[in-house]
Amino acid sequence: MSVLLVFTFLNISPSSAIAAESNLVVNGSFENPEVTKDWKLAQGPSIEVQTGNAGKPYDGQKLVELDSYAVTKIYQDIPTEVGKTYTLTFAFSPRPDVTDNKLNVYWGDTSLVQLSKSGSGLSDTKWEVYTYKNLKATSTTTRLSFDNLNEKSDSVGSYIDAISLVANLSGCAANTNLVENGSFETPEVESPTGVDFVRSFNGWNLSKGYLMEVDRDIFGASNAKDGKQYVELDSLDQVTQIYQDIPTEAGQTYKLNFAFSPRPDVSENKLNVRWGETLVCQEEKSGEGLTKNEWDVYTYDLEATSATTRLSFDNLNETPDSLGTYIDEISVCGETTSP
Repeated sequence: MSVLLVFTFLNISPSSAIAAESNLVVNGSFENPEVTKDWKLAQGPSIEVQTGNAGKPYDGQKLVELDSYAVTKIYQDIPTEVGKTYTLTFAFSPRPDVTDNKLNVYWGDTSLVQLSKSGSGLSDTKWEVYTYKNLKATSTTTRLSFDNLNEKSDSVGSYIDAISLVANLSGCAANTNLVENGSFETPEVESPTGVDFVRSFNGWNLSKGYLMEVDRDIFGASNAKDGKQYVELDSLDQVTQIYQDIPTEAGQTYKLNFAFSPRPDVSENKLNVRWGETLVCQEEKSGEGLTKNEWDVYTYDLEATSATTRLSFDNLNETPDSLGTYIDEISVCGETTSP
């Protein structure tokens, strides 16, 4: 159950609420009395659920103490989607007046964090909330586990509560994408080979290269990240740059999302992304050994300096050979502000 992992850690004050919408963790705050139906024991004699007898829970009326007559490890197998990223949130507190409180968190076989806190001098729980973004799944089930196995077993210490796992959205909310035709779905490629060569394509224009290449899956299961069509940035033995001019507001922050895959069995796949005159990123991947597209989604927060910003994608630093560098599912979301 191995996973690929890129994560961001945010420490949020205990007053911040944990979103419960679309939570993939069942009974994440341990309020359901039949805890062992939802959480399984990997090590230790039992799962100890408390009702605030030695400190207040973070959410609801219950919490779990990971030292139940012996150090303890609990887990839940989460249904996940290969290639999709998730955000994990949980609350951790030392047990009041207990020095040794350790917590280890795992996403599949990957160690996310090893925490250690002292509750010396505390008369009540002192919760901190931890958030890990962009946890990537590589299988249809990913094990999420919590333990204090490196703690001295003394029946006291290491409280956890309010565990949440939410799937990340790769694009914008409905009707907020400023990119026109970001998944290259219209018009539909009509060529029986599944490839069209054009100079422009419903919102997209060619700035360098001979022609823009739009590919369509015509043999059953789709290899596109979204829909059935995507763009290949190496067209007719020429490297390619495509662009779209996005309506923006100077000083406003926007969220750019896009998907990039190497072409299967092609070693050189380069991608450069520009926001106006700014180089956002330079990516390079090998598709050697792949039998189908393998998409990764990238997200960047970008500030506009004018009323129009040119968003462009190219592989101009790649050796032209008509093979490589797929892009799909491009979106630019405007940051919402309260009136």
